[in-house]
Amino acid sequence: MIDWILNWKFQRTAGVEFAIRDIITHARAYEKKNGKNVIYLNIGDPVQYDFPTPDHIKDALIKAVQNNENFYTASEGLPELRQAIVEKEKGKGFDVTENDVLVTNGVSEALDMTLASVVSPGDEILMPGPHYPPYASYAKFYGGKPVEFKIHPDGKPDIDDLKSKINSKTSAICLAHQCWNILETKGVFFNILLFWLYYPVISSFDKTWIASIKYIKNNYLWNESQE
Repeated sequence: MIDWILNWKFQRTAGVEFAIRDIITHARAYEKKNGKNVIYLNIGDPVQYDFPTPDHIKDALIKAVQNNENFYTASEGLPELRQAIVEKEKGKGFDVTENDVLVTNGVSEALDMTLASVVSPGDEILMPGPHYPPYASYAKFYGGKPVEFKIHPDGKPDIDDLKSKINSKTSAICLAHQCWNILETKGVFFNILLFWLYYPVISSFDKTWIASIKYIKNNYLWNESQE
């Protein structure tokens, strides 16, 4: 019985990778072998790289500890924090209430919970290449198969390729890709264009689609996407 459990666990994690962390092992071996320093750009670490935590955030953390407010919070997040998020999102045009908001420790936890709820063994999850590595890692962990669709050099999705890969096994489509971070610097127009390029596909897809909504800044787009 124990051997079966161990084997099951090993099989579940065998295909899980996390490229931006896995590369550290090779980088450190390179440093040791060649006596050279490697600048690590694989994980965002603002405090380490010249963007210290603002004083008002530090002060709030210290005050919380001093006031014994560092206890376990509600599973869905502090009510006042959720309400603050609601107000911020309403300012963008989102029609949300506190019941629509779930606070997580970070994007990776949010992805884990989301994919755990929509992925069953044998499901296929479409995602653009390149994508944030945990999309593929969590999909594999829950028995799914990540399937990449093409992204053109200018950051726009290859819609024909995306459509060709949707089938009865497709349980979710991930829209967020690394190119959005680059295109964001070019203005809202490109973000709106990207969303509208996806819209004919996701509007007829009756399962789950996952997006980084912070890039969708036009109220009309959001209202249309919910119909």
